[in-house]
Amino acid sequence: MQCSENSNNQGEARADPLWEFSSHRLKQANDYKELKFLTLMLEALKHILDRAKGNGEKGLPRHIAFVTKGKHAFASSRSLPLEGAYALSCRKIDEIVSWCISKNIPAMTFYLLSTKRDNIDFGIIIDAFSSYLEALASDEKITGQKVKVTVIGRWYDLPERLVNAIKGIIEKTKDNDKFFLNFCLNYNGHDEIVDSVNLIVKQIQSGKAVAVTRELIKENSYSSYFPPPDLFVINGSGTISDLLLWDAPDAKVFFSGKLWPEFELHDLRRAVEGFQK
Repeated sequence: MQCSENSNNQGEARADPLWEFSSHRLKQANDYKELKFLTLMLEALKHILDRAKGNGEKGLPRHIAFVTKGKHAFASSRSLPLEGAYALSCRKIDEIVSWCISKNIPAMTFYLLSTKRDNIDFGIIIDAFSSYLEALASDEKITGQKVKVTVIGRWYDLPERLVNAIKGIIEKTKDNDKFFLNFCLNYNGHDEIVDSVNLIVKQIQSGKAVAVTRELIKENSYSSYFPPPDLFVINGSGTISDLLLWDAPDAKVFFSGKLWPEFELHDLRRAVEGFQK
């Protein structure tokens, strides 16, 4: 992971390792379910890459990942109710998604809720994200622009209302294929790798795999359908997040120096301009 506010020397376009290994695995597949899964994955990847090639501006990222820390600090520093900080946070997401769509950036990921958290205000957090996803499911932007919404992490362990909201928006957008919007809920980057390895161990035990490989770890990760982010935008912290750790090494990183509710579109434009240099 390249860590600077404005990394440079983008150089030649990187090869797409996920595309390469998926093509190889497709040739090797001898199980119908595996073949069907890999075919769908290749189709999704091809669509993302084709969309990125068609970007109107030169050198735009194809996948931007956002760390959204700072909501509690923002509310505390301004003597605001936490509900207000989360409502503003969700509006920021809407603004950014609209901007990325306007720039033809096909994939966006937002890290919303970690497994490492203080549960004192957990009910407020759950209500905020449940309401947001319920409203987003009927948002004209999502339906009109054919945005596919995916949630990654151990979200199935969350309270029922949020789980139902997640299931609802996944079901409603499952056939969309123009833009890809990912939310990380009850997520931890280390857990993602551990869960992937555990799945591979089961495959080895059943004779479907021989050994743990880098390709298999990616294939069994939460984010297996998507190419790695080109750009990470870090808010509310001066440290590297655990977001998509397996995909992070080749990405550029922009530290906004702001809490997430303070983040503005001009900050995003600055991050993208740094990426293009």
